[in-house]
Amino acid sequence: MQKLFPIKRLKTIVVLPFILLIFLLTGGCGNALDVSSEALEGIWVVQNATRDNKPTTTLTKGYFSFGSDKKIRTNILGSGDPISYSLSKNSISFSNPANAQLKVVDLNDSTMVMESKIKGKDFRFELSKVDSLPNPE
Repeated sequence: MQKLFPIKRLKTIVVLPFILLIFLLTGGCGNALDVSSEALEGIWVVQNATRDNKPTTTLTKGYFSFGSDKKIRTNILGSGDPISYSLSKNSISFSNPANAQLKVVDLNDSTMVMESKIKGKDFRFELSKVDSLPNPE
């Protein structure tokens, strides 16, 4: 006697849509932000920073300033001189310093989170957008 609806098939019919639903609700498989240079434009100051997942206060006066000329000025990666950058999805790359890269993991009109590996250390920057750089103390 043949079963009309085998148990294995029933499990597949119930489980597969459930997995598909979870996949769709969580945004799929690692969708990266699609960041535009216009969204980056402006001055972003460090609010919080971590080095190797530990809070660091040495970057509290850090900033990133993205210009409409596709140049970045920052006191974190060097002297603050303008550096040309390229943008691909959520990845910001520059050739100087040698092959430096920043990854934008969150971005809205007033806050941004970026991650990077600098000199073998993992960094995470939580930034706020400001109208101008604060005066140095």
